[in-house]
This record gives sequence, C-alpha cells and structure tokens, in this order.
Amino acid sequence: MVACLARAARPVVADQLRRQGITATIRSVRVARRTLGIPGVVSAFRISIVLVTAGAAIRVEEDIVFLARGRAEVRAVFVDVGVQFSQPLEMNIVRRLSTKLSTM
Repeated sequence: MVACLARAARPVVADQLRRQGITATIRSVRVARRTLGIPGVVSAFRISIVLVTAGAAIRVEEDIVFLARGRAEVRAVFVDVGVQFSQPLEMNIVRRLSTKLSTM
C-alpha cells in the first residue's frame, strides 16, 4: 500500500507544481507509514518529496494523520520545506484533535 501511495503522490505533486507555475523536477517521492499510539488515529503517513529547481534540491516533508470516531473523520496535514514540521507541536495538535473527537 505504501508503494502505491508513493506512485499516486507523484502526479498529484506534479499537478500542484504546474498549477502554481513552479518549474521543478520531482527527484524522489518516499512514503512511510507512521504509528502514533494516539486514540482515534486510523492511519498516518510521512511523505518526503525532493524537488530540483534552479539547480538546487529542495526537500518537502509532509505528515498526514487520519483520525475517526463513529462517522466523524478528521484529516490533519503538516507540511514544511527543508525540515520536518515540529514533532512536539504536531503530536500536541493530534492529541487535541483526538480529545475533541472523543467528546463528540
């Protein structure tokens, strides 16, 4: 499934770059499943994309976390360029979302 997500991410990234008028080449796309151990988290993934533009390589890090309770579903997306989004902040936000879902 992770390899399938990596293949599916490439055309989505290419389309987003084109829509924003950014000329860049996608060097690599990696997807890894994450285990967070937070109630309500259904699945979580880390996507690492390396773009090359104007001779420079740029790494885009994106974490996607899916939470659910009953029929309610929440998706949290954390993106940063060059570094990973602050992990303590990300976990704090995901825990708060989990708490909100559990009180619904």
